[in-house]
Amino acid sequence: MKSSASAIAEALNEFAKTLRETELPNDADTTARILQTQTCERVAIKEDIKIAMRKCTALLRAVRQNEIKPSAAQLSPTRLHNVSSIERMLIQLDETEKSFDSFWGKHERRLTNCLQLRQFEDLFRKLQASFARHMLYLEEHRGVGDGVAQATQLAQAHAQYTATAMEDVQAAKELKKKGDELRTANEDEHSDSVLPKCDELERMADALTSALERRTQVLRISCTMHDEIRRANVWCSRGVDLLTSLPAVETPSAARTSLTKLDSFLHESNDIRLDSWTNANPAENFVLLTTTETSTLITQVAERMNDILRISAARRDAIARAEEARSRNPPVQVVTPEKKPREREDRSKREKVVKKMEEEDETLRIEDDNTTDETDDSSSSPPEISNERAIDCCDAMESGSLPVEPTSSKSLQSCVINELITTERTYVSELESIVEFYVKPFKLAESQAQLGPEIKGRAHLLFGNLGDLLDFHSQCFLPHLANQPSPSHICKAFVAHKDRFLHLYHHYCQNKSTSEAIRKEFGDGTPFFMECQRRAGHLLPLGAYLLKPVQRITKYQLLLRELERHCSPEVRSDVMCALSTMLELLAQINSNINQLHITGFNGDLRLLGPLRLQSDCNIYAYNRRKKGSRLGRAQRRYALLFDGGLLFCKKKSALTSPSAVESEHFEYKLFIPTNLLAFCESSRFGFERFDVWDTLKVEAYVVEIFDFSIRSRWLERLGHSLTCDAPSLIGGEGIGIDSKRRPKSWSSTVSNESSASSTHTSDSIDSHMDSNGNTHCSPLNSARFPPSISSPANIALEIDTSPNQYVNFDETEELIDSV
Repeated sequence: MKSSASAIAEALNEFAKTLRETELPNDADTTARILQTQTCERVAIKEDIKIAMRKCTALLRAVRQNEIKPSAAQLSPTRLHNVSSIERMLIQLDETEKSFDSFWGKHERRLTNCLQLRQFEDLFRKLQASFARHMLYLEEHRGVGDGVAQATQLAQAHAQYTATAMEDVQAAKELKKKGDELRTANEDEHSDSVLPKCDELERMADALTSALERRTQVLRISCTMHDEIRRANVWCSRGVDLLTSLPAVETPSAARTSLTKLDSFLHESNDIRLDSWTNANPAENFVLLTTTETSTLITQVAERMNDILRISAARRDAIARAEEARSRNPPVQVVTPEKKPREREDRSKREKVVKKMEEEDETLRIEDDNTTDETDDSSSSPPEISNERAIDCCDAMESGSLPVEPTSSKSLQSCVINELITTERTYVSELESIVEFYVKPFKLAESQAQLGPEIKGRAHLLFGNLGDLLDFHSQCFLPHLANQPSPSHICKAFVAHKDRFLHLYHHYCQNKSTSEAIRKEFGDGTPFFMECQRRAGHLLPLGAYLLKPVQRITKYQLLLRELERHCSPEVRSDVMCALSTMLELLAQINSNINQLHITGFNGDLRLLGPLRLQSDCNIYAYNRRKKGSRLGRAQRRYALLFDGGLLFCKKKSALTSPSAVESEHFEYKLFIPTNLLAFCESSRFGFERFDVWDTLKVEAYVVEIFDFSIRSRWLERLGHSLTCDAPSLIGGEGIGIDSKRRPKSWSSTVSNESSASSTHTSDSIDSHMDSNGNTHCSPLNSARFPPSISSPANIALEIDTSPNQYVNFDETEELIDSV
């Protein structure tokens, strides 16, 4: 019996030691498994204790040998001792069982609490992942639609998604309630971690609910906004039709009808409120305004409505004035019967007025085309302006006065100069805002903790030389323009600062692709840059403002073109010199940037001179000295014509990594220096092709330009290059080319005299040729005023140095490497 009690005691000690040394696991499954295992062991020990107690009871009964408990006097000393021992053992077993039950109760409660805590944590992690997924979905789906139908469709889809997301919100609330109960019921050290998780559940649920409601509100506002825009477009279309249908000269009854229609039409504009949606939450307005398509659409519709309102009001006032003048009773005067000369004079005056009116309308059309961005329905503006001016002219004839003379070239010249100086000030202000609110905070030591390690300390790559650009324009160029705002001094400023422009903008444009790649991968959407944008008060992100220098350097030549159209003859030479300087500067920047993408060339590309022409082509090799030689297979190449020679490259695909800084590049394949270059205008293998070859080699190449429209420019440029003295560009001295003789070939049928004549013509043309081989025989009548540099539509401005220029090296943008 003692051995059985000793075994139970030893088992109890070992089990109690195991329970005390049990560490609470970190997952629910392990906790449940430990609880189940130890519960089974506890049941087994309890069963052993019960068996031992039954055995003790049976032994006690056997020792006494009586069913009735004898008194102590009836027991012998030995029997008395045995009975006492057995009774004492029974008491000890009972006390041991009670102590074990108490200890197990505490341990079981501890394990149960741990299991509940781990289950709570598992559910918390699952809900946390669900909330993160919902927030990411809302971040990715920020579109507001481009019409009423699409906005309504987005709102319906969002409503369905909101119903699904709110299930997780409800689950989070229930889990928080369970966590509060768990924290209240358990006061051990492990329950302290429940409170932060409950707070986080409440925060995530509130954040998701707010985001869903904000998205719902934004879509509702978008539907309202697009409905107002639709109504505004319908109203503008009706206005165009109404103004077009009104006659230029009206009878009294027709005038009254027109006034009624115009009054009703103008009254309807009060019901259209494009700003009605702006009364909503500022954060929701910010979402709409920072969408480029939305802001551009609102601006266009508002401008169109203002134009229609202005023209309609002016037309209404003109009709009212004409009707008022007609209603006046003229005084009775004594007149002579001679009316014929007076009628002829009035008819002559009327014809002059109508002629002047037509000339002024034409001038207004040109100015309108040059100074505004046309919308889809703006083609009806000239008739409306003409109608308004017709009424004004009729009033002038009736009142005996002539219309005002059209705007002079001098005033247009002043407008161009004012536009140049005003946009220059705006440009300097924008550069100052970038440097003040982005560059300086980026370089501060306390801001480094907010930046990722990928962009920390890389301000020179992200912002380029913006500081140098600001110093040049604010301290040098803008004061020069503002202090002497005359065409001559302004043009001399462009020529004088050409080298500074080239140095500064070449460095900035060369770094633009690197800056774009770094900004897109590591900068956009980060809290630091969003805070900088908020402090700067910019509606557009940083990328739009980093594009300002590229837009500005391309706008100068457009303004100079417009100045050339309206300047006086005595300063025209200065304006043309400045225009030529800026065109050449753009070509040099393009050429320098493009050459960065040519790999494998064993020389210095800068020694080849400026890039004149470039295009895609196929080339076919053949032996020019072997009669009946057949063409080789077609090879896709990219041809580049420099002053120093003809270069053929093979286009290579761009890197696919989103963080890649390098863009599409070109691999060197063939080079023919100018002093060894010969060509034939018409190839025997096709009239649309031409041949080129190295005079020291037997192999020639048939060139097939993909764009047949520029084939003549290639031939003209090749002829011009061969008739000029080629400098020594490829190491060694250049070989002189006889300017009066063409390279001979079996297909050349042009005489030397005709070649010389052609050379003379080409030289004369080159006097009007820009750095890319484009000829300009007359001023450009289609030049336009560019849109304002701050306009959102001007973000993707492309360089256009001539109407038919072909300088897109990477077939996407100029001055901007593709990323």
